[in-house]
Amino acid sequence: MLQRSQSIGALSLVLSAFAIPCVVLAKYIESILHWGSWEVLKFASRHGLLAPPETSGPESLKPPDLLMLNDFTATALLLWFGVYLAASGALIALWSEARREENLYIAAGLVCNCLALVVVNRAVGLAVLAGGTAVILGIRSSRKRHRPDLFASTQERSASPRTPAVSNEA
Repeated sequence: MLQRSQSIGALSLVLSAFAIPCVVLAKYIESILHWGSWEVLKFASRHGLLAPPETSGPESLKPPDLLMLNDFTATALLLWFGVYLAASGALIALWSEARREENLYIAAGLVCNCLALVVVNRAVGLAVLAGGTAVILGIRSSRKRHRPDLFASTQERSASPRTPAVSNEA
């Protein structure tokens, strides 16, 4: 059994707690913005969250910078950050199940992270949920058949009890 300091199942649930608001907020901002809108950045600059632009030197036209920030790129960054959190949280849930952690955070983390992915794309979110559920059920069914743990050392594998073969020759 794993010690409490080595448990990572709860991390999946914590990541989903951050992923869901990021994705929902990004999708909401996308729904209220129109092309050419700078409302989010105006709000952030009014509240001192952005530095004012430099005014030194003459003004000139230059090609757009690759890292130019506007409402659409800020919203896209927030959306993809939420997707990154949700995908990594789902993978951490599967990893902790493979490590044989026994807690309820694993299933809750997988489901909540898939909910964040469903907000972005329904098909992807449902596919990750179905695939993750299949992997978890496969790992748990292999435990019931007394297969050795994937991450156990060779000493732990040799010490694990094996069920003898049952024959019907009576």
